[in-house]
Amino acid sequence: MNTNLHPRSPVRAYRWLATVGLVASMLLAGCADDATEAVNSRTKDGITAYFGVIPAQVVGTHPPMESGAPMHGGVPADPQARHVVVSLFARDGTRITDAQVTGTVRATHRTGRGEIKPLEPFTMAGELSYGNYFDFEMHRRYRIDVSVRLPDRDAPLEFTFHR
Repeated sequence: MNTNLHPRSPVRAYRWLATVGLVASMLLAGCADDATEAVNSRTKDGITAYFGVIPAQVVGTHPPMESGAPMHGGVPADPQARHVVVSLFARDGTRITDAQVTGTVRATHRTGRGEIKPLEPFTMAGELSYGNYFDFEMHRRYRIDVSVRLPDRDAPLEFTFHR
């Protein structure tokens, strides 16, 4: 039996999430300002960040990058690992592809700096986003801080999301 046809298969779920995320990003990119922010987006200084968290095992069904290498070095073995994704857009709706992005994930019940990693560029459905794998404990609330460095700005932009 082909498991890709099963309605709850990871491949089908990933494709669905990728399609929904891409459509939402395209629809919301043109209307992103402080008054129209959704729970999964933030806008600062004309830059809008769209954010998502996907189970790592679902992302593992993504085909290898053009180089043939697995995305972000491969899917972690930890079943609680999640893939944090950020897509960035300029005020005019164009996708930002030349940023240096860092993510920090910390359970809200813990003190300390949390897990800090670069959010590496990758393509999904032909569009560039930034992401990496992080450890998430089940049934916990998290604060995700995203730092975006753009070539034409001296200071990074900071975005905070909660999950």
